[in-house]
Amino acid sequence: MDPTTQSFTVSGSSAKKWVACENISEFMHFPAFYAVNHQYLIVLAGSPANQPRSIGNQTISIEQQKQLKARALIKENRIMKLTTVQHKQPLENLAPAGRIGVIALATDFNIEVDLYRLYPSDVQFFTSRVKNVNPLTIENLRTMAPGISMAADTILPGVELDAIIYACTSGTIAIGVDRIAELVHEVRPGVAVINPVTAALSAFQRFGAKRISILTPYTEAVNQEIAKFFTSQGHEVLTIAGFGFEDDTAMTYITPQDIRDAAIDCCDPDAELLFISCTALRASLVLDEIEQRLGIPVVSTNQALAWASLQLVRYPMAVNDFGALLREHLTTDRARTEPI
Repeated sequence: MDPTTQSFTVSGSSAKKWVACENISEFMHFPAFYAVNHQYLIVLAGSPANQPRSIGNQTISIEQQKQLKARALIKENRIMKLTTVQHKQPLENLAPAGRIGVIALATDFNIEVDLYRLYPSDVQFFTSRVKNVNPLTIENLRTMAPGISMAADTILPGVELDAIIYACTSGTIAIGVDRIAELVHEVRPGVAVINPVTAALSAFQRFGAKRISILTPYTEAVNQEIAKFFTSQGHEVLTIAGFGFEDDTAMTYITPQDIRDAAIDCCDPDAELLFISCTALRASLVLDEIEQRLGIPVVSTNQALAWASLQLVRYPMAVNDFGALLREHLTTDRARTEPI
């Protein structure tokens, strides 16, 4: 017998063992019957007689019967059982070597993929995104500032992070290093804040490099601001070359082979280091190859961010395949208490 189409007579505790109600809350409107006869399941819909029906001490009017449509069927002995279970194993400490928050641009196609390559498995990062707009200009980069605090606030609220990265090189220069730290600290006070330009500067210092060449995906107008910043920090920018892109997402479509070739072509022979700027560029895939061809250190934005954060958590082992910075300059000989 199909309870969705057949009629049933409901009378006290002799009710049929089916129920069809609009939802479970309607069934629970009859606590006296449920408490005494919880093993019975009842059908109120489709009763042939135009008269009220009795369930225990509850009277169901004809109008109520009409409203109780046969949509949710619960079979005999299948009333929901609500329980709480206890875990038997100790709770795991996930990401024991480091928990890093990342504020990425909404249009960045590459940052997470790159950081998955660069971070060891016992360090994890957790990403939020801040709205930005194309074309990529200094003026448009500054429009990100109001969203940085909100983005920082949504990264694992209530969970302590070892650091928060603001992942935009040109955006850091446009907005300002100190201002970005202030915006993050409005919602996450005390957390170390890492950004690409100060991470890169620390890497330059580690290599003792003052004369640098720079490769970017940016336009000449943005590159002028990039060069001006690094010059103001005491570095001699010998050359700076860009792919001329204004679309942040499209920057990731530049092939690693083109990045390699452009890096080799644009690097000044007198440069002590080559810096490849922008989180969107897939430079990490060719860092070792470029270093071998040029014979000097090569620092990329995402590599520098990973290095700075691993230094901060005092990660004890080298990371291979992504340039000399991660392979040779991760140290545990001193505790770091200041953000890079």
